[in-house]
Amino acid sequence: MRINVSDILEKKDGDYIHKDLAEAFLKFAKSDVGIEFLSKFAEAGQVIAGHEYTESGKFDKQGIDLSFHAENRNYRLGEDSDTQGNTGPNGETYIRGGKGSMEIRGRGTIDVLINSELNTNNKDAENYKKNSDNLMSKLLYILSRTETIFHEVIIHANSYAEDITDDCSLNCSNLKGNYENNDHGYNQHKEARQPGSLFLKKALPIMVNMHKEGKTSLSEKDIKKRMLNYKD
Repeated sequence: MRINVSDILEKKDGDYIHKDLAEAFLKFAKSDVGIEFLSKFAEAGQVIAGHEYTESGKFDKQGIDLSFHAENRNYRLGEDSDTQGNTGPNGETYIRGGKGSMEIRGRGTIDVLINSELNTNNKDAENYKKNSDNLMSKLLYILSRTETIFHEVIIHANSYAEDITDDCSLNCSNLKGNYENNDHGYNQHKEARQPGSLFLKKALPIMVNMHKEGKTSLSEKDIKKRMLNYKD
């Protein structure tokens, strides 16, 4: 499948294995913006979160797959430790086989990894860990993971796909800013922070609406900081 959600939506005995991440992903995938971006990667006939994609997207035609994974991304306690620590990234995006492999073939798989663990460097995950029975703590955590999915898909996965489709090279040619280095992650983050960016036009407003619907009381400025992880 051009979009693989079998891992993040994996079930056992009829229930989602990663219930909170599944709920976060479904919030993303059922939203208008989520559908819009997934449609670029979808193959005609795919059904994701109840939506059928009737046409193959431009990245699917290019041969670019998108795969979502729920993984423990928390750092190990030490080099000699077999157990994971409590801190780690909310999510990460990789090109399977490396950027060079995608450039050579002009196609490949982009893996979006969402942390399945409660990483205590994330305030909402830490609060949820301490107050697992509190409905607002749970909602804020789930929304934070939805924000992470939007972040990884729009800032990184979509950008990589646009870049390789643009000229069959991962050289940040799809970005509007004139960036001197070739650090894709840094440039993609910098681009997302610019006024009028695709991320701020598409992802931020829909997350603001989700927070309003959930009555979380977070301001647009708060949500923006959560999503971009930077200080004004």
